[in-house]
Amino acid sequence: MVQNELISIIMPAYNAGRFIRDSIQSVIVQTYVYWELIIVDDESTDGTKAIIAELINLDQRIRYIYQSNGKQGKARNTGIENAEGDFIAFLDADDLWIPEMLEKQFDFIKKNDADLVFSETKYIDEHSLVTGDKHYVLHNQYAGTTGIREFLKGNCIHIITVLAKKKSIVAAGLFKESNKLQYGEDYDLWLRMLVCGANLVCHPEPLA
Repeated sequence: MVQNELISIIMPAYNAGRFIRDSIQSVIVQTYVYWELIIVDDESTDGTKAIIAELINLDQRIRYIYQSNGKQGKARNTGIENAEGDFIAFLDADDLWIPEMLEKQFDFIKKNDADLVFSETKYIDEHSLVTGDKHYVLHNQYAGTTGIREFLKGNCIHIITVLAKKKSIVAAGLFKESNKLQYGEDYDLWLRMLVCGANLVCHPEPLA
């Protein structure tokens, strides 16, 4: 596969010193190498910044942005607004990708002519030991009126598995930044993308 299209990875970080090194390392070892990682520090007060600074020295594809505390929606929007790639992926600072995550999702989004692809996931504890089986998605595609109706039953997309076209996210209006929508801002965006005519497709393998 030709790796000539830039993927911008958005990672919000707030007091993420305990796990962020492993999360960043799971990006660095990706088999798809044409990426930039934009880490948005949401006013951390622990050692998050120092860890990021250390890893930036090792890999110039990593970028650092600091912002006053605004929670996940604002941090992700800041990352998207500074992204240079036409494709956006999301990884939280306490989660991990398998090494083939970007390669498989990039190939999948192209083959399916999708606006957004996501995947199954596995659950791990703080020691990276698997604690639960994969997250079962009921449908492999969500689009149109049928997709909206099914998706209203609940959010089946784990944001850490998402690869999406930047233009499709922007067309839907990015993430809402209201504090009332904390921990639901991703579900809200996926619904608005569906309303805007987006095609959301699930990769069957656990990739994160």
